[in-house]
Amino acid sequence: MYDGKVKITGAKTVKKASGAVMTEAMRLARNLIKDAMKANKIKISTVKASEITKAAKAYIETNPGIIATAEAISKPRGKRL
Repeated sequence: MYDGKVKITGAKTVKKASGAVMTEAMRLARNLIKDAMKANKIKISTVKASEITKAAKAYIETNPGIIATAEAISKPRGKRL
């Protein structure tokens, strides 16, 4: 306790997904966003890549199951030699 701040010990840390898993999750989310755009007759070439990425990030935040899917896909790949 310094400067009136209380430090809580023993709290569990949140396990974050590895970089490879997040890369795979982003790839999956971007493809899902593009598929939705195609279904709505929106040309992908008319949309900025940054907008697709923003939508993919929002999709990952609202659908955490995609990270589990990405883990399942990237697990068999293992490390490269």
